[in-house]
Amino acid sequence: MNAKGNTKNLSEDFRAFLQYLNGEIVEDNSFISTLENEVEAARNKEEWRVEYMSLMVEFRERYKEGKEDGVSQEKANGIRIVVEIGQEDGKTKEELISRLVNKYSLSLEEAQTNVQLYWKSNN
Repeated sequence: MNAKGNTKNLSEDFRAFLQYLNGEIVEDNSFISTLENEVEAARNKEEWRVEYMSLMVEFRERYKEGKEDGVSQEKANGIRIVVEIGQEDGKTKEELISRLVNKYSLSLEEAQTNVQLYWKSNN
């Protein structure tokens, strides 16, 4: 449904509903008045408010987790690229380890593990 689309062939109530969805004030429409009353009643129900707030807390937590996962994956991808391109450019493992320690604030052991993981043997 496109609330901003062509409304020529729609009923008056449906046009008013689309205007309502677009955030426009709709006056003198019994359907929208009824809808507004139901929305207000729902907003005032304590049980629904608690559920809504719980869902918002969960949404924020999941968003934060997803963002952190994305950052971790991007960091891992960047590390892989540094190792692969560095190897192609003739860098030594030691040079790449040093680069990872400096660029990504990895410990020496983490950098060594990542170089080993992404280093391609010349078989």
